[in-house]
Amino acid sequence: MKKNIFLIALMVLGLSSCYKSQLDPLQGIFPAPTEVNGFTSASCTYEKVDGQRLFTLNLSDGATTLVATLVGDSYCLTSNAYTEALAATAKKGNFILGQTSVNGTQVKSGTITVNQTPIDEVHNSYTLKAVLFLEDGTPYRITWAGNLDFEPEAVGLGYFFEDVITPLEDPAVSKHTLTFHNASDNEVAAVFELLLATGNNEIAGSYTCAEYASAAGLMCNGYNFPDWGISGGSYYLADGNRVDIQAGETLTVTKADGVYVFKGSSGYEFQAGVQLSKFGNLTDYGMYGMQMIGVEFLSPSVTAAPGDWGMTYGGDGQYLKLELYSADGTLAPGSYKACAEGGVIGAGEFGIGYDGMFGASGTTWYTVTAGAATGAYVTDGELEVEKAGSTYTITLTSSLITARYVGKLAAE
Repeated sequence: MKKNIFLIALMVLGLSSCYKSQLDPLQGIFPAPTEVNGFTSASCTYEKVDGQRLFTLNLSDGATTLVATLVGDSYCLTSNAYTEALAATAKKGNFILGQTSVNGTQVKSGTITVNQTPIDEVHNSYTLKAVLFLEDGTPYRITWAGNLDFEPEAVGLGYFFEDVITPLEDPAVSKHTLTFHNASDNEVAAVFELLLATGNNEIAGSYTCAEYASAAGLMCNGYNFPDWGISGGSYYLADGNRVDIQAGETLTVTKADGVYVFKGSSGYEFQAGVQLSKFGNLTDYGMYGMQMIGVEFLSPSVTAAPGDWGMTYGGDGQYLKLELYSADGTLAPGSYKACAEGGVIGAGEFGIGYDGMFGASGTTWYTVTAGAATGAYVTDGELEVEKAGSTYTITLTSSLITARYVGKLAAE
């Protein structure tokens, strides 16, 4: 009887030991972990690689130093439970093997749990808890709490312009009113009124500023009579002051690598992408078994109406059709890189344009002239999606076009 009781006791102890090791990977057969919780210095730098951000976190107390490379998609380190991955396959939510170490010894496996509490746009409060196994078998349990600062990324271009197209008395000529917005705050920085031949919606070319402009190739001069409350025409802001463009001045507009450059003979210059101001449509391809969405944005003078197969667009101007990865049918903030093969879109990617079964597919830039659209495929670049409240800022940078949409994902 005593022998049976002894055996039962051993079984209970064994079961208890197994159960405890499942709850805590550092219990059981592993040696006691090295506990580190007194870090006195903390820093974090990052670089942008293929649409992802690699954050290098460095924590030290003089005796122990943790260096970890974490993969994210925002300009700052965000909350996540980061697990190990090789550099070739690492994505958001991973730390990179070979680039994560304790006192120079590489980490083999583990979890780094980060909790972020934003203080403001730059300052952040963090807590970190990590359970790490090194290549030499040593286990570590690491905790840290402190602050890290991250500066929001500056937009590569200083300006984005909207193009509103209106007919003139002469049906052969149309006026293109270009309103330039600062990339940083979306405030108006300049307005150019250019005259083009009706049916020509490509603004690259040369223009001469003139009073009473009425022919293609001319630019409407600026005027401002504050005492009378009258102003208009072409102007730009310099140090907050309005500068009207005068008759006789010339403007040259070129386009290269997806960016427009506006150079005036009086010395001003604007490098700008296209700003799209109207939401067109969002399609969830999940209904077809695909983890992707399609979303469309229009320039001001393009019209939209429901058709048999989605929206039908008319008028004049441009519109952008994006296709990008989505696990749940929504547009998630983050960075997206161009996929390698048309129609094959993975996490963190947008789809390049290609010839699909039913015509143009993938991300495509359309020019609309008198209701007829012609498309050009976007085959490279990066896509940034930001969200503040219900307002999105979506920026595509590619060799074909640099374009941005600021607004809600709803027709207004």
